Amino acid sequence: MTYTDQLIDRYDQTVDDEYERLVLHRASSVSVRAIYFVTLILMAVLAWVLPGLHSLWAFTLLLPLAVGEFVAQRWMSTRTARPRALEPAPGEIVFIAVTLMIAIFGYGHGAGMLTPGFIAGALVGGAIGMMGGILAVRKRMSQRREKDTARLNADLDD
Repeated sequence: MTYTDQLIDRYDQTVDDEYERLVLHRASSVSVRAIYFVTLILMAVLAWVLPGLHSLWAFTLLLPLAVGEFVAQRWMSTRTARPRALEPAPGEIVFIAVTLMIAIFGYGHGAGMLTPGFIAGALVGGAIGMMGGILAVRKRMSQRREKDTARLNADLDD
């Protein structure tokens, strides 16, 4: 049994029935989103308070989010079809965009590059990057779901 399976079992042992288990796992979804937003805020703050080029280290806070998502997706892929992409709410898109821009401007300030050209490039590049990222993730997750579903259906047919 893998560590992730043991972790799920340990959490499942903290509740008495299926409804409590469902609510526990839903609460974990809420927790993940809260951690994501707090991490983005901390990243933006660190980008402004770390001196000079050290402000770039603030972006390493994105690494635990990416690793956690990777581990969760890998674990899920061995058990069921991975879900469709979660469509961000308009408020979430604005929050993420603003927080990332604050962090990027903090880095620019710390590196002594906060010029009108840097600001324009960050705004245009950030908008294009965010839209491209959302579209790429949506497409990739749909492809993975289709692949997982086909694999699971083939396993059932065997």
